Amino acid sequence: GLRVKRLLFLPVVFATAVLTAPLRAQTADTLDLAGPWKFFKGDNAAWSKVDFVDTLWKDINVPGSWQDQGNEGYQGFAWYRKHITLPGAWKTDTVVTKGGVLGLDLGEISDSYEVYFNGALVKQSGKFPPTFEPSGQKAMTGVPNANLNWGGDNVIAVRVYDQSAPGGILSGNP
Repeated sequence: GLRVKRLLFLPVVFATAVLTAPLRAQTADTLDLAGPWKFFKGDNAAWSKVDFVDTLWKDINVPGSWQDQGNEGYQGFAWYRKHITLPGAWKTDTVVTKGGVLGLDLGEISDSYEVYFNGALVKQSGKFPPTFEPSGQKAMTGVPNANLNWGGDNVIAVRVYDQSAPGGILSGNP
């Protein structure tokens, strides 16, 4: 059958905040997004732009709450950024290149969020203050082919608002 090329977190199982199960190996049709991402507390629309320089941002491990990674008690806005290279071979996959989309799965994000791919808003869930409403949805969406840079740098930027711990990109897709 047809396979959809997609980016996703590998499944993890947490027990009392300790990783207890090994991660599944990366496959030919997925890219593993778990691991270090760039992270910065605050809010600025420019941080969604592909040409924003994030080299001075600190690294944070994803998935996992930001409170468990040196940001104890922090509530509010924060941004995540990750640079990835899409395999050039995926460009010839007709599911993606013939009017299809690349699947992007970031798992559970708390509390409300926006996801940008190469500067374009591709997913929004929940509402930001002053009319705050938590998301309640996993961050799964499609990225149009026109937004993809095959074989080159692609930037995923995630704007998160957290009103109650835990906050951030919390878990991958089971």
